[in-house]
Amino acid sequence: MTTYTFGITAFLGPFETPEAWIPIAVEAGAQGLEVRAEPDFAQPFTMTARERKRLRGLLCEAALNVSLHAPLYDINPASPNPKAEALAWSELSACVDLAQELGAGVLVIHPGSVPAEHPPHYREQAWRRFIFGLETLGTYAQGRGVQVALENKQRGRGEDLVTTPEEHLQVLQSVPSVGACLDLGHSHTLGIDPQVYVDALGPRLLHVHLHDNQGSRDEHLPLGEGTLDWRRALSVLDASNYSGVVVLELADVASIEQTLVQVRAERTNDAR
Repeated sequence: MTTYTFGITAFLGPFETPEAWIPIAVEAGAQGLEVRAEPDFAQPFTMTARERKRLRGLLCEAALNVSLHAPLYDINPASPNPKAEALAWSELSACVDLAQELGAGVLVIHPGSVPAEHPPHYREQAWRRFIFGLETLGTYAQGRGVQVALENKQRGRGEDLVTTPEEHLQVLQSVPSVGACLDLGHSHTLGIDPQVYVDALGPRLLHVHLHDNQGSRDEHLPLGEGTLDWRRALSVLDASNYSGVVVLELADVASIEQTLVQVRAERTNDAR
C-alpha cells in the first residue's frame, strides 16, 4: 500500500521567490514543497525574520509538507581549504535554523567532494573531515526538531564522497543522527538498481528525489523522457513501506503537472 506523498522543488529559474511556487504546488495537487536555500531566494544569512515568518505562514496556509535543501553551489563541507570548510559548515548550521523556522522537518544536504585530480590522501582526509562535521550538524539539527538527510550524488567530473549505496551506508553507520535522501535520478546516472539502493538504506531512508535522464548525466527530465524505469522505482518504494515525500525535481511547471498526472494514474492503477 502506498504511504508516501508527492512534492515538488522550488527551483530558482522560473520564479524569483519561493512563495511563487506555493500556488503552483497547490494547483498541481502536490502535497509538499522543497525550498532551496540559495542566495536571493531563501538564503539563511540574508532572509529577515519578517520574511521567514511570512513564508512559513504561507506554507502553513497551503498545508504543504515542507523540506529545505541546503545550497548547491560554492559549498564544500569536505574542502581541504580550512576556511572554505568552516564556511560550509557555518552555512549548513544556519540552514538548520532556517528549516526550523520554516517548519521544515527535513534538511537535505549534499556530501563534500574532492577534485578530479588530487593526491591519494585527499579523499581519506575528506572523509574524516566530512564525518566529523556531519556528527556535529546532525546533533545540532536533532535538538531543533530537524532531520538531516544526506543525498547521493550523480556521475560527475569531480569525486563526490557519496555516489553509491556502500558509501551512503558508510556515512550513516558513522553518524546515527543523520538519515538519507535517495535521489533516483542521480543513482540512474551510475546504473544503480533502485531495489539495491532502497534495500541498502532500509529504515534510514527519510526523503526521495525523483526525475529522469538518459543514464549518463543529470538532466532533470520529466518522467518518461529518459531511461529511468520510474514505475519500477515507485514499486520498490511501495514494497519498502516508505512513508516520506517523493519530491519531483522538475523546473518547468508544465513538466510538473504532466508528471503528477502520470504518477497519480500509476498509483490509481496499482490500487485496483
